[in-house]
Amino acid sequence: MREIKFRAWQDEEKIMFEPEHINCYQMARHSKWPERQFRDLMQYTGLKDKNGKEIYEGDYVKCRVKNKDDWHEGQIKFNRSSWVVFKYTKGHCFMRRTSAYREYEIIGNIHENPELIK
Repeated sequence: MREIKFRAWQDEEKIMFEPEHINCYQMARHSKWPERQFRDLMQYTGLKDKNGKEIYEGDYVKCRVKNKDDWHEGQIKFNRSSWVVFKYTKGHCFMRRTSAYREYEIIGNIHENPELIK
């Protein structure tokens, strides 16, 4: 069973709040969090990278394909009931389920490293 948790991006201060700083009860009730406006909630995927770091929705990762030495890069997204590595390049969309990879390394996220979207 996978642990359900979230992290949140706070736009004004440009700070990422990790799960231990988020009150899920308040989040579920849609109440205002004390003096903070969070723009984006990112769910934990249940995966960790090669350094033991938890991988969240919106993270950019390098990942190694199972049974090959090929590496792909992309953003972690949720699509049709599964986590995928997504990349949009030269007018084409590339998407592969996370189960197709054997190793991950986080290289950034959509808020702190928007230049990785290219």
